[in-house]
Amino acid sequence: MLGLRELTDIVDKELRIAEHDVTPCYISNIKEVVAGMVAMLDIIERDLDIIVNIGEMKKMKQSKKVFKELFNYTKIDVLKNRRWSFWHFMALCLITSVAHEKLIQQNKHSTIDLQKQSTWDNPTWEVAVLFVVFAASALYKDELVKFIEINSRGDVNTEILSRFLVRKMKLLNGEIQ
Repeated sequence: MLGLRELTDIVDKELRIAEHDVTPCYISNIKEVVAGMVAMLDIIERDLDIIVNIGEMKKMKQSKKVFKELFNYTKIDVLKNRRWSFWHFMALCLITSVAHEKLIQQNKHSTIDLQKQSTWDNPTWEVAVLFVVFAASALYKDELVKFIEINSRGDVNTEILSRFLVRKMKLLNGEIQ
């Protein structure tokens, strides 16, 4: 298994990181996406137990705990610093990855229309998961693909990856050097 230092080296080599973050792509509705992401935090928090108990996650007790801790740190950091970064998006993508995979298997990524107002009248955890991935892929398409590839390696541990993401968020905040 990779340690934190080795994982940091791999990510730093693969991604274009400037000043501890990845520069997002320009999208015209960035303000709406960011506002939507804040709302998604509340939905994910409300249904976090459902999200971390889907599919293969049922068997991974340690990962559930790690994902809950990562989510709590990510939400507190976003609300406290009023800033979203690549690392915040990747944390949420990691937390929701198994649920997103399940939604794809059920073809819900095609049947839930994020552009319909009725979808947003009473958004579910499914809408939140799809929106997180939509927003991350719109802002960080190439980097998201590279991050998923790194995460898919057999030598990457969920706990180490979670610690890595928290460390990157703390670097952005100037909490560590």
